[in-house]
Amino acid sequence: MSNKNNERAEVRIMAEIKLVRVDYRLIHGQVVARWLKVCPVRRIVLVDDVLGSDEFMSDIYKMAVPKGTDVDIVTIDKKQKRC
Repeated sequence: MSNKNNERAEVRIMAEIKLVRVDYRLIHGQVVARWLKVCPVRRIVLVDDVLGSDEFMSDIYKMAVPKGTDVDIVTIDKKQKRC
């Protein structure tokens, strides 16, 4: 894919982002109880080295969100490679 096509794809992806929240608490009651009602989303992306390396805890966090909301949990290194 050419550099120009990559830039267009990135712009389309950015246009689809509804909300960006930087919060050390990751998924917590406020996100689940309030934010998802105000701003329904299809996917939550958590970028955290500790949680991204712990499959068991990642599963617990994923269970905290309503059905139909995808959760991606990745380390900082993995997220940078995807971008």
